[in-house]
Amino acid sequence: MTRDVAPRLKYPKPALIYSTFLPALQGAQAKMAASDENTCIYISDTSKQIKNKSYTKGDLLTGELKKLAIDEVTKVIVDMQERRKIITDDIVKQFTAIRQLKYTFN
Repeated sequence: MTRDVAPRLKYPKPALIYSTFLPALQGAQAKMAASDENTCIYISDTSKQIKNKSYTKGDLLTGELKKLAIDEVTKVIVDMQERRKIITDDIVKQFTAIRQLKYTFN
């Protein structure tokens, strides 16, 4: 998208867009895939599903660390789920509407 918009704003197209991604649950060498529900945590996952996905390898021996990770991920997902529930079609339509920008680029 940046490469499409930049010329209209009289900026050069970027040559590289750098993004950081979280690794798949199976480790940095694995890929997340929609066809394999165990490769990532979805916003629609329940607390129980997050618990079962978050720690399966057994490298760490402490249950406390596992519980901390599960609790933190669950908090983030539950918060996102709650905020997502209040989004209506009207809010999406308003957010995606074409409108005049209120600032200029110099």
